[in-house]
Amino acid sequence: MFKGVLTYELISICAVRRENLNQMIKDKKNEKIKCWEAFKCDEKDCPAYKKPDLRCWLLSGTHCRKEIQGKFIDKIEMCLDCRVFKKNMDLPAIRKSCLLINKQMKEFTRMVRDRDSELESMGMELAIGLSEVFEALKKISAGDPTVRIPETSEIELISKLKEVINLTAKDIREIVDQSHEFAMVLAEYFDVLHRVAKGELSARVTGESQIELLLALKDVLNNTIAGIDKKNTEHKLYQKRLEHASEEWRTTFDSMPYGVFLIDMDFNILRANKYASLTFEVPFENIKGKPYSEMVHYSQFKEQMSVQNNSYLKDIEFYDEKLNKYFKQYVAPIPDHEGITKAFVVSLVDITKTKEDEHKLVESKDAFFNMLKELDVSYKGLKDLHESLIHSFVNAIDAKSPWTKGHSERVTSYSVAIAMELGFPERDIEILRIAALLHDIGKIGTYDQILDKQGKLTDEEFALIRMHPVRGEEILKPISQFTNLLPIIRHHHERLDGKGYPDRLKYDEIPFLAKIISIADSYDSMTSDRPYRSAPPREYAISELKKCSGTQFEPQAVQAFLTVLGRLE
Repeated sequence: MFKGVLTYELISICAVRRENLNQMIKDKKNEKIKCWEAFKCDEKDCPAYKKPDLRCWLLSGTHCRKEIQGKFIDKIEMCLDCRVFKKNMDLPAIRKSCLLINKQMKEFTRMVRDRDSELESMGMELAIGLSEVFEALKKISAGDPTVRIPETSEIELISKLKEVINLTAKDIREIVDQSHEFAMVLAEYFDVLHRVAKGELSARVTGESQIELLLALKDVLNNTIAGIDKKNTEHKLYQKRLEHASEEWRTTFDSMPYGVFLIDMDFNILRANKYASLTFEVPFENIKGKPYSEMVHYSQFKEQMSVQNNSYLKDIEFYDEKLNKYFKQYVAPIPDHEGITKAFVVSLVDITKTKEDEHKLVESKDAFFNMLKELDVSYKGLKDLHESLIHSFVNAIDAKSPWTKGHSERVTSYSVAIAMELGFPERDIEILRIAALLHDIGKIGTYDQILDKQGKLTDEEFALIRMHPVRGEEILKPISQFTNLLPIIRHHHERLDGKGYPDRLKYDEIPFLAKIISIADSYDSMTSDRPYRSAPPREYAISELKKCSGTQFEPQAVQAFLTVLGRLE
């Protein structure tokens, strides 16, 4: 389809201009002009500048109209309006132009086909990974602490999600510590929905929460209630929606792995979830209206229940003699729209296992310190894994060609030495170190034969090489931990005079850390063997750095590098 659209547009353009083109060929057969003379152009970096082949439209990356242009098929409409094209066009040029267009269209078709295949594979991996994540979340919400899923995935986001799921399942106590806030907020949501379902359209959720999801649900719920029309015909429709939402909240309420009660000011139970019914062995239908004191059994209960005026139950831990269990009781008042407390939410979390663990830790000081050591080992293991992944990327980059082996490590060593000489803080040096290791990751998508080519690169091959900073940014962009690295990797081939790539930035527009990598990268490239030449002497590379200081390289960083160079080699 892509090729067909391009072909149709090309035929349309050529058909419109065919008559003028034929006449032009007859009238201008022997007249040739040079584009750089015709436009008085001094763009010496332009691939068409002072070249014997005057068919500049066939060259990629020409500096037409003060901008770098793409391939012929990208700039054809502009070329057809150019007087250089009209003057220099003849039958051989037409034949060569058509062959080039056909070649470029085939290349575009292949790129689209490869991208479609890549997206299809990634979509399948994403679907399988999300399925595993959702299934694990379902088990965790049911209270299963043994959930474990493989953390390997080709998609970084899925790997991170799986890692989070496994860490969450390991520490149920952390979930329990946060559970009372869910209970209080969800109970308020449930109560507001219940009141609105009965026609109390002024009801709103007023409670605050530190949990982003609950805040978002609060906004959604309040906005939904505010938008309910008071007309009778529409009121029934909204009432059905609220009843449906209430049922969903009930499902969530009942799935919580701890007991939740809603009690009135007389300490009678207004509502409870299924977990409470099962824990205290009271049929669910018999709980409503039952005194809360008949559900729990601990000696200090009567003292805690003797509330007066604005006092209410406190958060406490207690031992239930009948059930032989320890509970953590969280209590929160529910005020009405005037701020007067009308009910309480009581959350009972079974902490028997936690208490047993605490007793064991008190009895064994060594066990506590062993746990700290294990945590320290786990942290170091994760850090070592992070470093191993980065070095795996580096090995994959340098393995592209025998000529680049060890390049990333050397560039990193030079870059860190420059930053330390300039007095950069440790945090910036660590960012620079990782960016330097990964600065050429975009070359993973470059053809091996280009990197190993012994002769001079063609314009198309050189344009492909110049794209590796952009590709490197695209590869690392999905990884949130590498966000600070992206501008450094994208701009490590920029020049102070604006003649670098990919964005032709100048001076302070270029990140300073990218300027450091540019110096280290250039020095290592100049002092290393390449398929088309042997490494020049070290003195040559030093002279080039000095000569280009201020135009291509940052002078301050060049001076720092020359200072530490003797210690590095």
